[in-house]
Amino acid sequence: MVRHSPLRIALLLLAWLPLPVHAEDLVPFPVEVRAAMLVEADTGIPLYDFNGEEQIEPASLTKMMTLMVVFDALRAGVIHRDDKVPVSVKAWKAEGSRMFIEPNKLVTVGQLIDGVATASGNDSAIALAEYVAGSEEIFVERMNDKGKVLGLKGSHFVNVTGLPAPNHRVTAHDLATIGRALAHDYPEFYPVFADKEITYNDISQYNRNKLLWRDARVDGIKTGHTESAGYCLVTSGKEDGMRLVAVVTGAGNRSRAEGDSLRLINYGFRNFTLKTLFAAGETIRVVKVWKGERDSADAVLTQPLKVLVPREGAGQVRVEVEYLEPLIAPVAEGQQIATMRVSLEGRDLAKVPLVARATVPEAGMVGRLIDSIRLWLK
Repeated sequence: MVRHSPLRIALLLLAWLPLPVHAEDLVPFPVEVRAAMLVEADTGIPLYDFNGEEQIEPASLTKMMTLMVVFDALRAGVIHRDDKVPVSVKAWKAEGSRMFIEPNKLVTVGQLIDGVATASGNDSAIALAEYVAGSEEIFVERMNDKGKVLGLKGSHFVNVTGLPAPNHRVTAHDLATIGRALAHDYPEFYPVFADKEITYNDISQYNRNKLLWRDARVDGIKTGHTESAGYCLVTSGKEDGMRLVAVVTGAGNRSRAEGDSLRLINYGFRNFTLKTLFAAGETIRVVKVWKGERDSADAVLTQPLKVLVPREGAGQVRVEVEYLEPLIAPVAEGQQIATMRVSLEGRDLAKVPLVARATVPEAGMVGRLIDSIRLWLK
């Protein structure tokens, strides 16, 4: 038998919202770019979507994925920041933006990472790829494998630099996913994207993301530009505990890319705020346990349930707990014993598992017999 335990909570509006019925709701103002996206980073909720699924050239935004694969290698202990890396002729002769590494001069992994993140060095990206995987081609295979893990649907990488190449494509939606992952899943590495300057080989270069100077909330992530791709920018910023990721691609000039990115970030922070509805480990419901040493188990969340709410507006959220009865001991710690459904005005918004906080061992023979009789009489 499934039992329902309704709880009513007054909120402005529940998050974990799916896309609205009308896609135009996600374009509250126009942008003069090829594609644009704005998402709340913790929940992944889209707040703005203009051609988000259209395949585009990423230019140097590609290097976000390049660095993610490098971060995975660092975290796994395959490479280390102070490793000294030989520079191949291929890396040295790389076209486009450069860190100015040289074949007869060893450079550390840490320096190369800075060169990619801050100077957008094509030479440093190739050198890292060759050091991690042996060749750029094998490294690119790892990038595409990582894309599958992240759930990228419209992206395919051909090189580590983002230089124009047939079938080298991404979507704004996928770029937002990559940006979210960098900020959320790589906290020990992410601060490199906020560095404003790098000096190597007696050459100083400034980060091309000028929003790092213009807005204190902005702490990354990556710029990109080729003649065919236009000016591209993935921006991330944080305010009052909420992180936003904005994607702008195909702008006609750098000023347009920066301006529309800032408009998106401002729109998100001005109109929405992130709140925690329930904390991780919070008891949502006490569930009756039969034939156990204890007669109940706390049903708790394994992760916090966060909501994105507009700064203006109102709505009523219904939280309903469903659990299978009877729940018979033994019950293991962490075992799912209930499900929490969240809805707004009859519209389902989230379905979250609830687990037992602690183990409930099976009772002795007498206790089990008594509960068996009680269940039979119910």
